[in-house]
Amino acid sequence: MCALVAQDIVDNVTLVKTTEHFIGKYLRHGSVGEDFINDMSEFVELLFPESQLQRVLVGALVVLCKFSCQPLPDQLSGKSEIIKRRIHSLHLLFNMLEDADCFFQSFPEMTLVMRRIFCASLVDSCATVVPALFQIVLKFFGFLWAHYLVTLKCELGTMLSISLLGMLQSAHCTPQQKVDLIEGLSLIFKTPQSIVDLFYNFDNDLNLPNLYEMLVQTISKLTEGIYHAKNRYGLTEDNLKMQDSRFSRI
Repeated sequence: MCALVAQDIVDNVTLVKTTEHFIGKYLRHGSVGEDFINDMSEFVELLFPESQLQRVLVGALVVLCKFSCQPLPDQLSGKSEIIKRRIHSLHLLFNMLEDADCFFQSFPEMTLVMRRIFCASLVDSCATVVPALFQIVLKFFGFLWAHYLVTLKCELGTMLSISLLGMLQSAHCTPQQKVDLIEGLSLIFKTPQSIVDLFYNFDNDLNLPNLYEMLVQTISKLTEGIYHAKNRYGLTEDNLKMQDSRFSRI
């Protein structure tokens, strides 16, 4: 047993070191172009040299991830091609991960791609004032929390603590985004068991953040009106207070 564990550790370290060069290239490329396609083709060839189908799936995931986190234009418009491309990319990614979840959680190579490329792109998509994009990201996070928590436990926990709860605590988050966040979290943690699971998986682990504690404190302070949202976008809500009992069970 110890020999198997040691071998797994060696294999994972080797995989990370051999792919670090390509991960860096992915992060440095600002858009999907010929150079990006060539570099990522070498990357997926390295990961899955024997299966063309697997290379196609991973290649599609990588390209869609890059499309989904392209920089937004300075002038936001519902007709913006970049915004439309990001929305369609997130929808396609959602369908891929939903229909082929066994594949995306069965190989250490795929786990690396999910952690280093997909999760980075999803976090980047959180930083947006476009409601349609933000709502898709919340839907995506809820799906991942329900189906990919074992594979992406650390990444999803970090995203919840820093991105989602951090936005609820921030004065730079719009009132509508905070409403969307509360509604999204109420769907993710909609049963008493989901709250118990949150505590067991994170607060009960010394190496992970105390997400249950952070969630309770954040929601409590929101109900007291402590976290204010600056009225930077001409919205009427200046002080977001929860008027319902979505989180009364906590």
